[in-house]
Amino acid sequence: NQEHRLLVSQLSALLRLAVALDRRHIGAIRHVKSDYRSDDKALYLDLVPALTNDDCALELWNLDYKKSVFEEEFGVKVVARLASKSSQHY
Repeated sequence: NQEHRLLVSQLSALLRLAVALDRRHIGAIRHVKSDYRSDDKALYLDLVPALTNDDCALELWNLDYKKSVFEEEFGVKVVARLASKSSQHY
């Protein structure tokens, strides 16, 4: 039914983000802090790398490539960035 299709579509969009964040299959992202801001309809993702010297460029690129499905499904903009080194103590 329609309700199940919506749920599958939303979960699929979320799974695409998760897969993008594990692009190299090495657990490069240790932690994700999210912050939704309704004033600009944006979901901010602060990514904490598993290794402090890893810029996670491939994960960020892949997330940027795959986020459009999530953005369309939920009507929000996804903004991902590496957490600053001073805030990586989660």
